[in-house]
Amino acid sequence: MLHRFQRQIMAQHTDDRIPQEVIDFLDSRERAFGRGGRGGKPTSNRRVESVNGGSISTAFKLTSGTSTLFIKTHAEPLPDMYAIEAESLDLLRRALKTERLVVPETLFQSENAIVIDYIETIRGEAHAEALAEGLADIHRETQVEFGYSRNTYCGLTLQDNTRSRDGYEFFAERRLLHLARLCYDESRISRQDMKALEKLLQRLSSIIPQQPASLTHGDLWTGNQFGTTGGRAVLIDPAIAYAWREADIAATMLFGALPEAFYARYNDYWPMEAGWRQRVPVYNLYHWLNHLLMFGNPYATAVQAILKPYRG
Repeated sequence: MLHRFQRQIMAQHTDDRIPQEVIDFLDSRERAFGRGGRGGKPTSNRRVESVNGGSISTAFKLTSGTSTLFIKTHAEPLPDMYAIEAESLDLLRRALKTERLVVPETLFQSENAIVIDYIETIRGEAHAEALAEGLADIHRETQVEFGYSRNTYCGLTLQDNTRSRDGYEFFAERRLLHLARLCYDESRISRQDMKALEKLLQRLSSIIPQQPASLTHGDLWTGNQFGTTGGRAVLIDPAIAYAWREADIAATMLFGALPEAFYARYNDYWPMEAGWRQRVPVYNLYHWLNHLLMFGNPYATAVQAILKPYRG
């Protein structure tokens, strides 16, 4: 979807790795709104390029006539993976009050693929304030209960979104302990790690301030947000739930923080409790556990560093 330098032209026709149901959708769309007008025939001049789709899906940019689309596919998708993504993108987009943050619209989804608007994006700092304003809009969408009406995916991991009125219970049971148990079952953390986590969770209410159950992106590392040449921000690949908004802010610091202008602007729109930066490791323990579960021992060091103060 997103980086010119990552593209490689694959063919001058629809790539045979694109599922047939997507091709059928493209044909139907072009018959209705193609260059020949309503009732026209599908164009044979489709240009397909391989683009970066993250570590999970195979992705393509498809240009046909005046339309440019982004297609993600997976040969063995997880159950409802793309249906959940489409629903999540829609929920985020409907929460926005500003036009400075863009969430792509889903045009088609099936078990094996999702088709969304293609947005030309860039890296840089110009969109930081736009992202902050839009994210504050999303976080102001609150509910009484934490969780969501269905489970969602963070990467390849199914998130337990069973509802709870208690944010501490939700974060402890549905996030940290849920993943820690999965990691323990795979021998990726030790019994001592589990005991240290239990001590951390006993102190959770003294570490994390009370917060409402806000709509959250859920996987807001720097690879899931971009800018456009017009200065707008773009969000992709959500892992939504109603959760603590500070957890979203913390995730922006997983692999290098966003520009300081982002945090300053967000605080202008909705100030966070003092000391939020000191709470970042506790929130991000969830993501480090998830990376450890998905990718293995290279992420064990990050998990153990967060748990170290709670050992012994």
